[in-house]
Amino acid sequence: MSASEDKPAPVVGLSLGSHYSALAVLTQEGSADVIANEDGDHLTPSVVAFGQDEEFSGTQAKAQEGRNAANTLVEFTALLGLPADSPTVDLHRSRHPFTLTSGTEGRLVYQVSRAGDVKESFTPEQVTTKLLTRLRESAQAYVGSDLAGVCLTVPADASPAFLAETTSACATAGLPVLQFISEPAAAILAYQAGKSPAELRKTDENVLVFDFGGSSLKLAVVAVRGGTSTILGTSQDPELGGTTLDELLMKHFANEFKRKHNIDITGNVKAEGKLRAECERTKKTLSSSNSAPCTVESLAQGLDLSSTLNRMRFDIMCSKVYGKVASDVEALIQKVGLRNDQISEVILAGGSSRIPKLQSRLASLFSGGSTRIRSEITADEVLARGAAVQAGLLNDYASEDADLLASALKDDARRASHTSKTVGVVDAQGAFHPILYHSTPIPSRRIVHTKASADGSAYVALYEGEKDAPAPEEEDEKAAKPALAERKLIAELALTGLKADEEVELTVQAIEGGELRAGLRALDSATSETCVIPVA
Repeated sequence: MSASEDKPAPVVGLSLGSHYSALAVLTQEGSADVIANEDGDHLTPSVVAFGQDEEFSGTQAKAQEGRNAANTLVEFTALLGLPADSPTVDLHRSRHPFTLTSGTEGRLVYQVSRAGDVKESFTPEQVTTKLLTRLRESAQAYVGSDLAGVCLTVPADASPAFLAETTSACATAGLPVLQFISEPAAAILAYQAGKSPAELRKTDENVLVFDFGGSSLKLAVVAVRGGTSTILGTSQDPELGGTTLDELLMKHFANEFKRKHNIDITGNVKAEGKLRAECERTKKTLSSSNSAPCTVESLAQGLDLSSTLNRMRFDIMCSKVYGKVASDVEALIQKVGLRNDQISEVILAGGSSRIPKLQSRLASLFSGGSTRIRSEITADEVLARGAAVQAGLLNDYASEDADLLASALKDDARRASHTSKTVGVVDAQGAFHPILYHSTPIPSRRIVHTKASADGSAYVALYEGEKDAPAPEEEDEKAAKPALAERKLIAELALTGLKADEEVELTVQAIEGGELRAGLRALDSATSETCVIPVA
């Protein structure tokens, strides 16, 4: 691909992952193309290696894992913005053979060995800059011009320190960050590409973004209303990820090698580095094949490892991980006050989300409903593609008016409206049951089913709570049954002449401007009553 000289330098989408990174650009046809690196690969390993007199980044550095593991740095992007005493840093120390220590002003640094046993120190930001420089060079070769900057995906809960160090690393590498986009928003945007504005305006759904990457499991529940995405809740588990599965495979094959040759490779940095690299390849192969080889030449003492593993055995080994993943998903859905069947879509991101058994376990959480598991876009590329869609908007601004681009990047960008109070019903025992929680994005709709009484009538009283009404996980026994004086009656709906126990549907909608609409409808007899509740 080449860019015309009279066109402005493009803005590209960048996903800076802990294991792999990707750049993507929006084409004139409106599709997001992932930029191939110099090796023709869409994904570039997030790895930097230090030799005696030279440095390697990306694919070349990945090849050093089995030869020079102590000086081959991985997962450094996950450490951006963290202090040296962070528990995440301790977890990385336990996983990898390289040296992490505290430098000047308590900053986290890697120590690597160079020629003549000289020790050099690099911060995670400096290491990230080296990787980003390689990514920039690949992107420039692909588009045939310099880059105006990047739209960068970041975790939904990214800290100011993380954003600051990431921004600095990008700027130093010649990739100025023009806009951040949260990873969940990028995933959703990737799947919204190509939809018409009319289609987007009709959207009213809850989406789970399931990002099972190399170093952690990141989950987000996002409300998509009228084309606007609002994150309802997130969770992250740094002890679950592709690395977790790699370690299970390493343990399996190391034990097999020990049984066969009576050689324990534990603590053998070079042998473990070789095995780790091969186990990652084995894991990837098992995502698409029923069996996979694991072969390492001269693993230890001149002896080779030559073995195979079938997918069933792999799934048995990983069953506890799959169970923990499912538990984390259900916990987050419950935390945001939803049921599993209220999730419309599950978007898969991260390379390890391609594992078939994990996908089937995830699908089983939503069985019986209409939830769609979305995997049409390659999971490794979905974040970069979403960022490219957003970058395409920045390209449009840049080509029309520089001032328009500047205004699009202001901190006061449009934010979604939210409900200010909790709305719900009170049962015969006086317990309050929320239907719309405070801070629910607008527009929103919730549906509750009940039954007519024995005399064929149905009555619902809607109450409005205070803005600090507790979320489900925070309610204590007292909060679960508040006095009615703590709630304000805002509407009453009643139906008569129904069949006994006829199913009745209550719909509560929060619409733009702050109004509430409520409707009560008998499903068999089609009798209904509605009301509009104005802003208080």
